[in-house]
Amino acid sequence: MHLRSRYNRPPMPTPHRRILHLTDASTPVDSFDMLAAILRGADAPTEHRLFALGHRSTQLLAEHAAITQPIEWLPSVGWADPTGWRALRRIVTQWQPTHIHAWGFPAIVATAFSGSPAMRIATFTNPPTRGQLRMLRWLEMRAAPWRWVASSATIQKTLLEFPLKTENVTCIRPAVGGSMPLNRAEVATLRNELEIDPSDGPILLLGGEGPAARHDFGLWAAAIFQQLFPRTRVIVREDPRGCPDSGLDRFLNALPEEHIIAVARPELPFRQLLSIADAFLLTPDHGCGTGSLLHAMAAGVPVVGTPVPCMAEIIQDGENGLLAESVAPRAIAAKLELLLNDATMQNALSARARVRVESSFPTSRLLEEYARIHADSETPTNAAIAAT
Repeated sequence: MHLRSRYNRPPMPTPHRRILHLTDASTPVDSFDMLAAILRGADAPTEHRLFALGHRSTQLLAEHAAITQPIEWLPSVGWADPTGWRALRRIVTQWQPTHIHAWGFPAIVATAFSGSPAMRIATFTNPPTRGQLRMLRWLEMRAAPWRWVASSATIQKTLLEFPLKTENVTCIRPAVGGSMPLNRAEVATLRNELEIDPSDGPILLLGGEGPAARHDFGLWAAAIFQQLFPRTRVIVREDPRGCPDSGLDRFLNALPEEHIIAVARPELPFRQLLSIADAFLLTPDHGCGTGSLLHAMAAGVPVVGTPVPCMAEIIQDGENGLLAESVAPRAIAAKLELLLNDATMQNALSARARVRVESSFPTSRLLEEYARIHADSETPTNAAIAAT
């Protein structure tokens, strides 16, 4: 009887959608945060698998974003295939995904040559360059369908003005989870690791990544601000990929007060560093990703930034943060002085920033909009794949 019921058991339903996520060494940190939210909110009819091309630093970035799903590596087979594209083609043939979601430009190119009829999706959390936009338009002209997802209105405008087809471009704002507050003992341990004395302060956390991040501007502004607050310390986080910031390196060589810098290991979660910061300093000189900005706002750390579109889209000067009058160190330092001389302003900005993040960047909205893209992009070809 037991064997009979076992073998007469109805077959397990196959997932309605099979989504292959492809990352690479260029995938921004902000993209991993969005990917983590998608994987955490995955519903039962959808199966997700996560693959990586290139350098294994991808694993560290995934851990920072709290991605618990294992990353499957696509190994290279030598000079003829330095990126692992052939391994991707084998995976596509075996697993037959209904959607391939690329999170980086090498991943986009690999997806284009994967030989899969699946719907292709690419998410941008940093603005693409002119050369990258030309590549996107060339891919869009091919037979395979693409959907381009921008994480901000600024990036969406860049894609549409190039131009890419309007019907293929959409904007899905990122979402951030809760902050990671530390207790008093953990704060003391972290400050000790960074060699920050109890008498040091204020503590500025320097944020931002990618070509637009001007850490040298932030440090220059901090050096000017230090004339008023001699115990100022600036936390600079090492790049998890080990790529040096040439502008930062040049500035450090000329920095008169080297003790101002506290270097944080890349293994330290960014959201923990926010627990000891008095202000978050984000100083891009053009379009940038906004994930670290949103984390700071969610944690209640006052933000000082530069007046570039990606920042002005989220920060209203004097309402939920402060924006310098220009992308210049002295203007940034003036805003730091205004903020850190007024405790009442700090509290008000922090409270309104939390409300802004909770109301405009919820995880539920991100999941709903990606689910809509997956449903809208169903084609007869990948619908048939899902049914197999």
